[in-house]
Amino acid sequence: MVVDGHDDERRTTTRMLRVRGATVFEASTIEGALSESIDGVDGWIVDHKLPNGRGTNLLHILRTEGSAAPALLVTNDGSISLAGLAAAFGATFHGKPLLPEVVDALIHDAERAIPVGRRLNADLRLTEREREVVAQRADGICRAGIAGALNITEDAVKSRVRGILKKANMAGYACDTLDDLLLDAHRRRDAS
Repeated sequence: MVVDGHDDERRTTTRMLRVRGATVFEASTIEGALSESIDGVDGWIVDHKLPNGRGTNLLHILRTEGSAAPALLVTNDGSISLAGLAAAFGATFHGKPLLPEVVDALIHDAERAIPVGRRLNADLRLTEREREVVAQRADGICRAGIAGALNITEDAVKSRVRGILKKANMAGYACDTLDDLLLDAHRRRDAS
């Protein structure tokens, strides 16, 4: 599934996939992508900047609904924080334009969709609660706001962040590291 709000870029990516023998579904919005059965999708290429939201929002929905298919988040405006956010949702990250070898790698992963998807999801093994914390921090919600929304304490939010950092092999970093990464992504999103 190629999800990109830019018609030309979506068609170019779709063409690259079809030349390599892939069956491709296309969408320009999150709703369009979700109108297809996610169970039948073997791989996702998702632009970060969509007309009705962010690619990371779509990734969060996909993982919450149980999709374990390999995913690639693409953007013209890459940053370390966005790459970290993609990883938190079990996706790899690449800048645009997509090179043929990146498309080849995604097809290779999609051919082994179930084992690779499970491994991507299992690399961080985020719990549902950890995913909720990441999604809310990415939307710029403060720890107190997250605690209230999830009906947990601020200390529990910090504990979830520490768990996420540990799973991302950043265990020695302060909890503010993930907060900084996610808030940076939020600020960049608001600036665009």
